[in-house]
Amino acid sequence: MVRWNRSIQMEERLGYKGKIVYMWGRPYYKATYEGREIKLPIIHRDSRIVGGVCLGQYPREAFFVGPESTSLERLRGDVERRASYGGHLRRDMVLEAIYKTVRENMKPDERAVERLVSRYELGEDGLVSLGLFIQEGVGVCRHFAATCGALIELFGKDKNLRKARNHLRGKASMDRNSTERGGHTWTRYRSKEGPVVILDVAQDFFGMLGDPETQRKIGDGKLWPYNRPDDLLYYF
Repeated sequence: MVRWNRSIQMEERLGYKGKIVYMWGRPYYKATYEGREIKLPIIHRDSRIVGGVCLGQYPREAFFVGPESTSLERLRGDVERRASYGGHLRRDMVLEAIYKTVRENMKPDERAVERLVSRYELGEDGLVSLGLFIQEGVGVCRHFAATCGALIELFGKDKNLRKARNHLRGKASMDRNSTERGGHTWTRYRSKEGPVVILDVAQDFFGMLGDPETQRKIGDGKLWPYNRPDDLLYYF
Protein backbone atom coordinates (compact mmCIF):
# COMPACT_ATOMS: atom_id res chain seq x y z
CA MET A 1 0.00 0.00 0.00
CA VAL A 2 1.34 3.45 -0.97
CA ARG A 3 0.69 6.26 1.53
CA TRP A 4 0.94 9.97 0.68
CA ASN A 5 0.44 11.38 4.18
CA ARG A 6 4.00 12.15 5.30
CA SER A 7 3.67 15.94 4.94
CA ILE A 8 0.32 15.91 6.74
CA GLN A 9 1.85 14.02 9.67
CA MET A 10 4.81 16.40 9.68
CA GLU A 11 2.54 19.44 9.95
CA GLU A 12 0.50 17.80 12.72
CA ARG A 13 3.70 17.02 14.62
CA LEU A 14 4.95 20.60 14.34
CA GLY A 15 1.53 21.88 15.38
CA TYR A 16 1.70 19.95 18.64
CA LYS A 17 5.07 21.57 19.33
CA GLY A 18 3.91 25.08 18.43
CA LYS A 19 6.47 25.31 15.63
CA ILE A 20 4.19 25.99 12.68
CA VAL A 21 2.18 28.99 11.57
CA TYR A 22 0.01 29.50 8.49
CA MET A 23 0.41 32.67 6.46
CA TRP A 24 -1.12 33.45 3.05
CA GLY A 25 -2.46 29.91 2.98
CA ARG A 26 0.99 28.33 3.36
CA PRO A 27 2.65 26.55 6.29
CA TYR A 28 5.72 28.24 7.79
CA TYR A 29 8.24 26.77 10.22
CA LYS A 30 8.98 28.86 13.31
CA ALA A 31 12.61 28.41 14.29
CA THR A 32 15.60 30.06 15.88
CA TYR A 33 18.67 30.51 13.68
CA GLU A 34 21.87 32.24 14.74
CA GLY A 35 20.09 33.76 17.71
CA ARG A 36 17.07 35.19 15.92
CA GLU A 37 13.51 34.05 15.39
CA ILE A 38 12.59 33.35 11.78
CA LYS A 39 9.72 31.87 9.78
CA LEU A 40 10.48 29.81 6.69
CA PRO A 41 8.01 28.37 4.14
CA ILE A 42 7.83 24.59 4.47
CA ILE A 43 8.63 22.61 1.34
CA HIS A 44 5.85 20.27 0.34
CA ARG A 45 4.62 18.72 -2.88
CA ASP A 46 4.46 21.29 -5.71
CA SER A 47 5.74 24.14 -3.51
CA ARG A 48 8.81 26.23 -4.28
CA ILE A 49 12.03 24.60 -3.10
CA VAL A 50 14.55 27.45 -3.12
CA GLY A 51 13.98 29.58 -0.04
CA GLY A 52 12.08 26.83 1.78
CA VAL A 53 12.82 24.39 4.59
CA CYS A 54 12.47 20.61 4.51
CA LEU A 55 11.22 18.83 7.62
CA GLY A 56 10.44 15.20 8.31
CA GLN A 57 7.44 13.15 9.32
CA TYR A 58 9.55 12.31 12.36
CA PRO A 59 12.06 14.60 14.14
CA ARG A 60 15.40 15.06 12.38
CA GLU A 61 17.39 17.99 11.05
CA ALA A 62 15.44 20.75 9.31
CA PHE A 63 17.45 21.95 6.32
CA PHE A 64 16.71 25.10 4.39
CA VAL A 65 17.56 25.76 0.75
CA GLY A 66 19.25 29.14 0.70
CA PRO A 67 18.61 31.28 -2.42
CA GLU A 68 22.24 32.48 -2.35
CA SER A 69 23.95 29.21 -1.45
CA THR A 70 27.55 29.16 -2.71
CA SER A 71 27.53 25.34 -2.65
CA LEU A 72 24.38 25.22 -4.77
CA GLU A 73 25.81 27.83 -7.15
CA ARG A 74 28.95 25.71 -7.58
CA LEU A 75 26.82 22.76 -8.66
CA ARG A 76 24.83 25.01 -10.98
CA GLY A 77 28.07 25.94 -12.73
CA ASP A 78 28.99 22.27 -13.09
CA VAL A 79 25.57 21.53 -14.60
CA GLU A 80 25.87 24.38 -17.08
CA ARG A 81 29.27 23.15 -18.29
CA ARG A 82 27.99 19.60 -18.62
CA ALA A 83 24.87 20.66 -20.51
CA SER A 84 26.62 23.02 -22.93
CA TYR A 85 27.64 22.25 -26.48
CA GLY A 86 29.53 24.61 -28.74
CA GLY A 87 29.50 27.28 -26.05
CA HIS A 88 25.73 27.25 -25.68
CA LEU A 89 23.50 25.63 -23.07
CA ARG A 90 21.38 22.80 -24.44
CA ARG A 91 18.07 22.95 -22.59
CA ASP A 92 17.29 19.35 -23.51
CA MET A 93 20.45 18.25 -21.69
CA VAL A 94 19.94 20.16 -18.42
CA LEU A 95 17.80 17.67 -16.47
CA GLU A 96 20.14 14.73 -17.03
CA ALA A 97 23.11 17.00 -16.31
CA ILE A 98 21.52 17.94 -12.97
CA TYR A 99 20.95 14.29 -12.13
CA LYS A 100 24.53 13.28 -12.99
CA THR A 101 26.09 16.28 -11.24
CA VAL A 102 24.25 15.65 -7.97
CA ARG A 103 25.00 11.92 -8.15
CA GLU A 104 28.72 12.61 -8.62
CA ASN A 105 28.98 15.30 -5.95
CA MET A 106 26.82 13.81 -3.18
CA LYS A 107 27.20 10.22 -2.08
CA PRO A 108 24.51 8.30 -0.17
CA ASP A 109 25.74 7.85 3.40
CA GLU A 110 23.20 7.81 6.21
CA ARG A 111 25.84 7.46 8.93
CA ALA A 112 27.77 10.45 7.60
CA VAL A 113 24.54 12.48 7.72
CA GLU A 114 23.96 11.40 11.30
CA ARG A 115 27.53 12.41 12.21
CA LEU A 116 27.02 15.85 10.68
CA VAL A 117 23.77 16.38 12.56
CA SER A 118 25.46 15.27 15.79
CA ARG A 119 28.53 17.44 15.20
CA TYR A 120 26.44 20.58 14.87
CA GLU A 121 24.20 19.58 17.80
CA LEU A 122 21.06 20.23 15.80
CA GLY A 123 18.73 18.16 17.94
CA GLU A 124 15.14 17.66 16.85
CA ASP A 125 14.19 19.92 13.92
CA GLY A 126 17.37 21.96 14.31
CA LEU A 127 17.90 24.34 11.42
CA VAL A 128 20.85 23.88 9.06
CA SER A 129 21.66 24.78 5.46
CA LEU A 130 21.38 22.23 2.65
CA GLY A 131 24.71 23.71 1.57
CA LEU A 132 26.41 21.91 4.45
CA PHE A 133 25.49 18.52 2.99
CA ILE A 134 26.51 19.60 -0.51
CA GLN A 135 29.81 20.88 0.86
CA GLU A 136 30.45 17.62 2.70
CA GLY A 137 29.38 15.62 -0.36
CA VAL A 138 26.94 13.36 1.48
CA GLY A 139 23.22 12.96 1.91
CA VAL A 140 20.23 10.69 1.76
CA CYS A 141 17.18 10.81 -0.52
CA ARG A 142 15.75 14.05 0.89
CA HIS A 143 19.00 15.97 0.38
CA PHE A 144 19.40 14.68 -3.18
CA ALA A 145 15.79 15.51 -4.03
CA ALA A 146 16.05 19.05 -2.66
CA THR A 147 19.33 19.66 -4.49
CA CYS A 148 17.99 18.44 -7.84
CA GLY A 149 14.80 20.42 -7.39
CA ALA A 150 16.62 23.59 -6.40
CA LEU A 151 18.91 23.36 -9.43
CA ILE A 152 15.91 22.93 -11.71
CA GLU A 153 14.41 26.10 -10.24
CA LEU A 154 17.66 28.01 -10.74
CA PHE A 155 17.71 27.07 -14.42
CA GLY A 156 14.09 28.16 -14.64
CA LYS A 157 14.52 31.66 -13.25
CA ASP A 158 17.96 32.51 -14.69
CA LYS A 159 17.49 35.97 -16.26
CA ASN A 160 19.92 35.46 -19.14
CA LEU A 161 18.41 32.11 -20.04
CA ARG A 162 14.90 33.54 -19.86
CA LYS A 163 15.87 36.41 -22.15
CA ALA A 164 17.20 33.88 -24.66
CA ARG A 165 14.10 31.69 -24.11
CA ASN A 166 16.45 28.90 -23.12
CA HIS A 167 15.36 28.36 -19.50
CA LEU A 168 13.59 25.34 -18.04
CA ARG A 169 9.90 26.09 -18.39
CA GLY A 170 8.41 23.31 -16.30
CA LYS A 171 7.99 22.83 -12.56
CA ALA A 172 9.99 20.85 -10.04
CA SER A 173 8.57 19.18 -6.95
CA MET A 174 9.90 17.21 -4.01
CA ASP A 175 7.58 14.21 -3.86
CA ARG A 176 7.55 11.70 -1.01
CA ASN A 177 5.49 8.74 0.05
CA SER A 178 5.86 5.54 2.02
CA THR A 179 5.25 1.82 1.60
CA GLU A 180 5.94 -1.26 3.70
CA ARG A 181 9.58 -0.70 2.69
CA GLY A 182 9.66 2.68 4.43
CA GLY A 183 9.61 6.27 3.23
CA HIS A 184 11.31 7.84 0.24
CA THR A 185 11.76 11.25 -1.41
CA TRP A 186 12.62 12.12 -5.02
CA THR A 187 12.41 14.97 -7.54
CA ARG A 188 9.56 15.19 -10.03
CA TYR A 189 9.68 17.56 -13.01
CA ARG A 190 6.67 18.29 -15.17
CA SER A 191 7.59 19.98 -18.41
CA LYS A 192 5.46 22.72 -19.93
CA GLU A 193 4.45 20.21 -22.59
CA GLY A 194 3.20 17.76 -19.96
CA PRO A 195 5.60 14.77 -19.71
CA VAL A 196 6.90 13.99 -16.22
CA VAL A 197 10.56 13.22 -15.56
CA ILE A 198 11.76 11.54 -12.34
CA LEU A 199 15.20 12.32 -10.89
CA ASP A 200 15.97 9.86 -8.09
CA VAL A 201 19.66 9.96 -7.24
CA ALA A 202 19.25 7.78 -4.15
CA GLN A 203 17.88 4.88 -6.19
CA ASP A 204 19.88 5.52 -9.38
CA PHE A 205 16.91 6.33 -11.59
CA PHE A 206 16.45 9.04 -14.19
CA GLY A 207 13.66 8.73 -16.72
CA MET A 208 10.18 9.50 -17.98
CA LEU A 209 7.41 8.48 -15.63
CA GLY A 210 5.03 7.70 -18.49
CA ASP A 211 7.48 5.44 -20.30
CA PRO A 212 5.94 1.93 -20.57
CA GLU A 213 9.15 0.31 -19.33
CA THR A 214 9.21 2.61 -16.30
CA GLN A 215 5.61 1.70 -15.51
CA ARG A 216 6.29 -2.00 -15.96
CA LYS A 217 9.19 -1.85 -13.50
CA ILE A 218 7.06 0.07 -11.00
CA GLY A 219 4.37 -2.57 -11.32
CA ASP A 220 6.94 -5.34 -10.82
CA GLY A 221 8.35 -3.64 -7.72
CA LYS A 222 11.72 -2.98 -9.39
CA LEU A 223 11.27 0.81 -9.14
CA TRP A 224 9.81 2.96 -6.39
CA PRO A 225 6.08 3.77 -6.87
CA TYR A 226 6.53 7.31 -8.20
CA ASN A 227 2.96 7.58 -9.51
CA ARG A 228 0.84 10.14 -7.73
CA PRO A 229 -2.74 9.11 -6.90
CA ASP A 230 -4.00 11.52 -9.60
CA ASP A 231 -1.61 10.27 -12.32
CA LEU A 232 -4.52 8.72 -14.14
CA LEU A 233 -2.62 8.31 -17.39
CA TYR A 234 -0.24 5.81 -15.87
CA TYR A 235 -1.17 2.24 -15.08
CA PHE A 236 0.67 -0.65 -13.46
